[in-house]
Amino acid sequence: MAALSRMQAAGLVLRAEGERLHYRTPVPLTAAQLDFLRAHKAELLRLLSTPPAITHEDQQAVEEAIAERAAIREFDGGEPRAVAEREARAAMRVYQYRISDQPGSWLTLIAPGCDLEEARRIITNRFGAARVLDVVPYRARGLRARSSDEQPGSTE
Repeated sequence: MAALSRMQAAGLVLRAEGERLHYRTPVPLTAAQLDFLRAHKAELLRLLSTPPAITHEDQQAVEEAIAERAAIREFDGGEPRAVAEREARAAMRVYQYRISDQPGSWLTLIAPGCDLEEARRIITNRFGAARVLDVVPYRARGLRARSSDEQPGSTE
């Protein structure tokens, strides 16, 4: 999709919300660009609405964070190791997010104990509200969280 890459390089930011494709641009889209988005809407929705699995490195970082928190609970809190590990895993939260600088890339936030709104606040404070496109929970074995919303312009 070279045309999409060119539009993104020119400032197009796409976002999926259910069956709607939302966009934001610094200048109005041409008729040909809108036709392209409409013609590829289903594929774009699929690509945008489903973050990929986290990388092996991110998964290792999550496991290290769980092990560290379990060790703290065990040694400082006096919990048995099995209980400490179970509680550390239950408290772990991982979120995936996209920013406008890299709209095609999903980044990972490891945020033990944070709910979605707190994770969104952390990411917004780091990058600024205008740059944050989406924040979604990552669900994987033993990791829990919640959902997302936002933005102008759409194709039907």
